[in-house]
Amino acid sequence: MGDGPGAAQETVLTRTYRVLGANGDLHELRLQLRIPEESTNREPFHATVEFRLLGEMFPSAEWITIHGIDAIDAILNCLDIAATHLRSFRDATSLRVQWFGDDNIGLPAPRSLRE
Repeated sequence: MGDGPGAAQETVLTRTYRVLGANGDLHELRLQLRIPEESTNREPFHATVEFRLLGEMFPSAEWITIHGIDAIDAILNCLDIAATHLRSFRDATSLRVQWFGDDNIGLPAPRSLRE
């Protein structure tokens, strides 16, 4: 996936989170997204977007490719999956992931939890 369709693309969107450990140590975690790519070769899912979590807790920082019907659907799916990864990381480690000093990560709850 790291050498996938968008491997040569630049990161276009970045959100930086603070990660607070139980002993007060502070780390930085970044969510990065690349611009979606659309292809006429794939039906019905013909758009992809890549994201990664980058920081000390994610040393490999591999790009994860998400598919969608079109570019907007791919971005929405990507945000859903990125939010799930961040919440799972937070729950599994008991670390506090904060955005602007708040424990809310600033991404919508995954669609599966909203419906």
